[in-house]
Amino acid sequence: MEHCGYLVRDRIPISIREWKKKINEPDVSFVSDVDKNLLWNDILAHFTLQADDYDDINDDELKELVRSWAMKKMATQFQTWKKHLYNTYIKKNETPNFNTATGPISKQRPYWNDFVEYKTSAEGEARVRRNQENARKKVYHHDMGSGGYDTAIPKWQKMEADIIAKGIEPESAKWPPRSKNWFFGHGGRLDPQTGLAVYGQKLKTAARRLAFAIEAKEIGVFKPNREKDELTYAIGTAEHTGRTRGLGRNTPWVHGFPNDRETYRSRQRSKEEQAARVTMLEEMVLEAKEREKAMEARMQEEIRKQVQIAMSAQRQASEPGMNVNINPPGQLKSSCASTELPKQDDAALRFPVDDVTIPMTSIELHVPRGNDTIKVAVGVFTPPDPTKTPRIHGAPIQPGYARVAVDKVSKGYEDLALDIPGGDGEKTLGEAEKAYILWRKRYIIIPGASAPPPADIRCGQKLTKQFFDNFLWA
Repeated sequence: MEHCGYLVRDRIPISIREWKKKINEPDVSFVSDVDKNLLWNDILAHFTLQADDYDDINDDELKELVRSWAMKKMATQFQTWKKHLYNTYIKKNETPNFNTATGPISKQRPYWNDFVEYKTSAEGEARVRRNQENARKKVYHHDMGSGGYDTAIPKWQKMEADIIAKGIEPESAKWPPRSKNWFFGHGGRLDPQTGLAVYGQKLKTAARRLAFAIEAKEIGVFKPNREKDELTYAIGTAEHTGRTRGLGRNTPWVHGFPNDRETYRSRQRSKEEQAARVTMLEEMVLEAKEREKAMEARMQEEIRKQVQIAMSAQRQASEPGMNVNINPPGQLKSSCASTELPKQDDAALRFPVDDVTIPMTSIELHVPRGNDTIKVAVGVFTPPDPTKTPRIHGAPIQPGYARVAVDKVSKGYEDLALDIPGGDGEKTLGEAEKAYILWRKRYIIIPGASAPPPADIRCGQKLTKQFFDNFLWA
């Protein structure tokens, strides 16, 4: 790689704008194929490629792979070289002393004026600003230094070995190597006393998502598929082709995912992904139909209840001597002047979530609103081990609540206060995204199952079209 950098600095004029030809800008200068072939021939003159070291590749295939890799490295080195000159001289309004300069920079004198003219032009400055804006969009930045993963991985291995020597299993012991390397390379560490993962605020979201994906894989509900693995889920952005995160920029996918090499030469992976998408769509349609049936049943039950209430109220009005109790069984009588209902004790009741037996079941988190409930987030629920006391963050779970993982909060409900703060001090629903919290069982909805009963209707409420409209569109 160092030789690639030397060649572009020594052979390619800095006045050339692009490494490859731009189709939409044919007048912009670029490095010609002739120059690239000369660079490649120089590499072959200094290095020997031996296909005998590989079982499934011949000399011509090896040369083509190495050439492709070398051209990519040279393209990067070419831009890095020009960026260095821009920062060192042009930004400081300085010019190299070509009379005393040695090395590659001494050969750039004929091209210097053209290089400065473009870099100081409106077009050149606009490109610099655009590149700076793109750089700011990057969320996670590594702290490994210039040595990269090659020098950092041995240090992390020693960190884990020191913790294991104390008789403690590090939290990262079962993590995939790629995910582990990325976590450590971007600021994550292990507590030397407890072995638990330690990370800062910037890495908080990715670390939680990573732990969530690893747990989902262990119980069999998440199946990594080549580059679509735990790390990709944690970061939330697709893997760049030609390199492998967590293993270094110079590691192509064929080496970064060795267990999936056969998928590069077949369409089986594409077929499986297409089949999975079809299955997901079918399940979504089925769930929609089940929700529609459940809604219709709820509507019919509510209509029946309101009709009974209205008829009872009419009888009571027409027969003053009658004293009809239309309150639901077990509910205290109330008047229109006093409509507060006693607080429901959920500890002794059973809800749909108590019957869940499948890990990572999709759920909806609701809160009461008027006579109904409204969805504020989606997540997953894994039933607790019936042989153990249900716990969250080491503490017993309060009666009437269940441990849920919040996947995505509905827009507008990020500031909704939690009944019980999360394990890391989360106080609002938005702060608890991608984390485990406690939620009232009454308001945990299993898609397709019956929703929790709506709050009781205020006494004297009339059976009107507006009531049914509110019920249907709540």
